Amino acid sequence: MPMKVLESLATIFTEGSGRGLCKRIIAVVKAANVLGLSFLEAFDKQPIELLRLLALKAQESFEEASLIVQTHSMPAASIARILAESFLKVWRLFSLVFLFSLAYFILKLMS
Repeated sequence: MPMKVLESLATIFTEGSGRGLCKRIIAVVKAANVLGLSFLEAFDKQPIELLRLLALKAQESFEEASLIVQTHSMPAASIARILAESFLKVWRLFSLVFLFSLAYFILKLMS
């Protein structure tokens, strides 16, 4: 229910009169829910920290990460670094899975 109220306020208020603040609070609430944090724990973190934690969740948190980026000001270089780190982690995991699958396939062929 509180989320619906915030979302309603974000549509009623105009820019410069509370809309941005409502959107930032909504972004933090959604990030907190995905990360399993209380609102206060998430609110105490810098937006870049929230983004880094959301990046660890990968696909599960794309919408929330996007909302944090849209509603909070952060250096573009920091955002790019987090995205690059996230991509590299996914790539490494994919490579490992591929190598283990290939090794399994080769072992099956040899036996």
